Amino acid sequence: MSDGASTVVVRLDASLSRVRQNASSALGKLGPAALAQYADAIVTKLEEIAELALDPTRARSCAWDELRKLEPRMLARRADGVVTRLEDDDCVVRREALETLRQLEPPTLAKHAGAIAARLEDENFNVCCAALDILRKLEPPTLAQHAGAVVATLEDDHCVLRRGAIRALSALEPLTLAQHAGAVVARLEDEDWDVRDRALWALGKLEPPTLAQHAGAVVARLEDDRCVLRFEALLTLRQLEPPTLAQHAGAVMARLEDEDYDVRRAALVTLGELEPQTLAQHAGAIVARLEDDHFNVRCAAMETLGKLEPATLAQHACAVVARLEDRLWSNRCSAIKTLGKLEPARFAHYADALVARFEDDHWTVRREALAMLSKRLPRFVTLGIDFPSAPGFDFNYNVVRRRLLVRLAWYRFRIRWRVYRLVLYWYALPYRPNGPGHARDVEAWDRMNGNRDQSASKTPSTRKRQKRAMGAPSVGGTS
Repeated sequence: MSDGASTVVVRLDASLSRVRQNASSALGKLGPAALAQYADAIVTKLEEIAELALDPTRARSCAWDELRKLEPRMLARRADGVVTRLEDDDCVVRREALETLRQLEPPTLAKHAGAIAARLEDENFNVCCAALDILRKLEPPTLAQHAGAVVATLEDDHCVLRRGAIRALSALEPLTLAQHAGAVVARLEDEDWDVRDRALWALGKLEPPTLAQHAGAVVARLEDDRCVLRFEALLTLRQLEPPTLAQHAGAVMARLEDEDYDVRRAALVTLGELEPQTLAQHAGAIVARLEDDHFNVRCAAMETLGKLEPATLAQHACAVVARLEDRLWSNRCSAIKTLGKLEPARFAHYADALVARFEDDHWTVRREALAMLSKRLPRFVTLGIDFPSAPGFDFNYNVVRRRLLVRLAWYRFRIRWRVYRLVLYWYALPYRPNGPGHARDVEAWDRMNGNRDQSASKTPSTRKRQKRAMGAPSVGGTS
């Protein structure tokens, strides 16, 4: 095969164009290893093949195709010859050269990054697009050296190039991207919605402190006509620190009424990034989404409620319990998990609703309810009851249900009795011998006794005895 390949290469110099074309096609049937031996001949005779061929464009294309079949390490040895074609007068040649360089590994490609970046100013649109795509393959530190040329492309008249430029900038490290954040933010007002979308996506890669400086521009996109943009803006706001996000919670809350269910779901997920204390201020609006028409929104609302503090969640436990009747089994499971985040005493108050799920149509809901009860109820309630980790289809839920209902009733009675005893204790506490209530009662008792003695001294019989003792005549006596 080696001798035959040598003959084919010789025929590239043949005087008849048809012979040269056949020779070029024959080289295409060689494997990468055999083709590598004659790559230099292909690069050297590339233009000669084209000039003397019946179809120059097809001849060039065939030659470039053969070069791209080489392994990257073999192509790297001929990269200099390919790079020289970037200055060719023919735009097709420049584009083919870029497509060939695309096959190189990033470390090798970095050596020719300058020549590739120069093609961003090419007069041909396809050449510019190819150059942007190749630059995106570079390692971030190498790409950072040519970020200025990429940023300049953001002002191009063609929207496809602006999209490609933002995609290339998105490959930068966050610290480097922050230096060009202003140019990316300016694209949020682009007339092309895809450019605005890619700009939001790129801003989402910034560090939270840097993104916070441009949060206002991102929030403005929540009013965009395109639902995709509103969705992407919410995802970008999720990257903010909770205190910064709290400043824009009102704008996010407004998206809970959006006509697009994906936007409503994204708003709920974004609100879930708030601190529990801040989230509690908007709990009412989140609870209202539990009645949403779309199951994904209801699921997101349930997950967001699960991030509240147990005491706050308890205020909305009834709404969560109502979701145990949701028509989608996954939402019923989500409601069970949310109830499991309540305090044990509060959880026991709604345990009967979970026991009722033992009769659910879906086996996953039954298993989830069983597992939650076994984990969250006190040990003395579940003692002696079999809670298998993976109950089979033949597991008797009825036996467990009956035993749990009895024990739960007793447990709730114990809780009520304990509360009653605590109330009596705190009521009687001030009246202990050294307490302020006891001192007040003693003083009041003394006053009551003193008043009684004084009242007793004012009776008629007492006054008569007092007058006789003093020698005074009594009223109505003899003279």
